[in-house]
Amino acid sequence: MQLRTKSFWAVACLLSAIPAFAHDNANGTVAVAARYEFTISEDDGAPRQSPNWFVIRNENRIVTTAPEVGQQEIWNRESSSGAMSLQRVFHKARRVVAYTPGELSAMGATVSWESLGSIIDPRELHDLERIGEEDSVAGRAVLYRAVIGREKVEIAWLENVRLPARIERWGRNRHSVLRLAALGAPNQSPWTQLGEETHAEYQVIDVADFGDMDYDPFVREVEALDERTGRWSAGGHTHFH
Repeated sequence: MQLRTKSFWAVACLLSAIPAFAHDNANGTVAVAARYEFTISEDDGAPRQSPNWFVIRNENRIVTTAPEVGQQEIWNRESSSGAMSLQRVFHKARRVVAYTPGELSAMGATVSWESLGSIIDPRELHDLERIGEEDSVAGRAVLYRAVIGREKVEIAWLENVRLPARIERWGRNRHSVLRLAALGAPNQSPWTQLGEETHAEYQVIDVADFGDMDYDPFVREVEALDERTGRWSAGGHTHFH
């Protein structure tokens, strides 16, 4: 069995006016649903575009999904303690890998909730050079630029919804763009179906049981995928630099 995961983790990245979003809590968390497109060019080849990638964010639930790939991540947060749990859904394999708060902590996945819901950690923008503003499909975005290692990075940031309108990177033989293509509210069609896909009949595997399931091709594929992508080396969250 081969898991189609490369394009989904390559991002692991509208309306002419922004709708009136509701704030979920006193800290100003904005409930949003966003669709992103990811394009990459390598070694002077033709640009390749990955399937659409969606983020559906509420106060205590964040869903990221790539329907064409058949994969989804569901992060939940306990409102009282702030403890986070994760379900990684593989629709084609009809499997769910579950991570409890304790298991995530033991793996070093201590990413902040705001970072999960904003694709990048907004605090990292303070280390970048602010160079102006630009128009996006969701309104005016603040433009940041930095050189990180051998890469140049530009981020167009939408402060009102705390999401990037664009993340663009230039490397030695690689150019990639994650671009916001649509923005809406989670309770509006078609976002609702994406954020609430059911998987009640799928087999649920606790990640703590992986060590006893070396015989399972699915488990071996997930472990190999995480090793290739460094899934947990950055605290469980995909960083863009």
